[in-house]
Amino acid sequence: MNGSSSRRRNFAIFGAVAAVSLVLTLTNIPGGGGLAYTERASMTLLAPFQRAIAWGVQGGHTIWKNYLALVDLKKENEYLRVTADRLAFENNALVERLKQIKRVEELLASPQGVAYTTVVARVIGRDTSNRVQIAILDRGTADGVEEGMPVITHRGLVGRIVRASTTVSKLLLITDVRSAVDAVTQESRDRLTVAGVNEERLDVRYLSVDADAHEGDRVVSSGMGGIFPAGLLIGTLVGVADQADSLFKEATVVPAVDFDRLEEALVLKVPRRPAPVLEDAPTDGERMESLP
Repeated sequence: MNGSSSRRRNFAIFGAVAAVSLVLTLTNIPGGGGLAYTERASMTLLAPFQRAIAWGVQGGHTIWKNYLALVDLKKENEYLRVTADRLAFENNALVERLKQIKRVEELLASPQGVAYTTVVARVIGRDTSNRVQIAILDRGTADGVEEGMPVITHRGLVGRIVRASTTVSKLLLITDVRSAVDAVTQESRDRLTVAGVNEERLDVRYLSVDADAHEGDRVVSSGMGGIFPAGLLIGTLVGVADQADSLFKEATVVPAVDFDRLEEALVLKVPRRPAPVLEDAPTDGERMESLP
């Protein structure tokens, strides 16, 4: 029974759809100058859907275009970032190169080394621990650098070469405990010895209690120590004071060279002479590993 009623219902629906289709077909036959009523009604009913479909299609197209634009923008931003990084690196390299050129020009213009042939050397390594005060230079015997040659900057005395291989050399700074420079005060010409103590300041020894030396006096090499030529600026005298029951004054020297900022230096091609050794300095201090 249920099957027959279902068939009757399907026939009824089919008949209704067929009747509506026939009516629509007959009423849409053109007869006058305007649109049929049913056509106008269907257009009115379908218009919102058509607009929605059109908006969806247009919106999808716009979204796709914007997506492509964003992809292109991302690629362009990545290219600009890479380019900016490269330009920043190149700019920094140029700045460093210009600063190096300026420093070398100042070195070469230094009046302290005009009487000697010089070799410009760059500091490529250093060991300024409490044990030693050593710098490694990128010049060696192939460049005419030999052991015992003094090293300066445009500001003053740096030290001396203690080891030299073909392409590199070791520089013993005047701040090293094994270093001693025979010196004089520039104004009063009082004799003294400037010795390294592995610290920023230098120790003054053998400055006579009768010396006319004062705070702020400049100290230069005397040329009598066997290594350093006369007149090389060492630093400034500070802390000058008498010592009880002593024949010598107490003082220290602030080096003219800032060793923490030492990047280039001039090696003076001075004929090699024996270096002085302080009586109380360690004689076995030249315990250095071989250069590569």
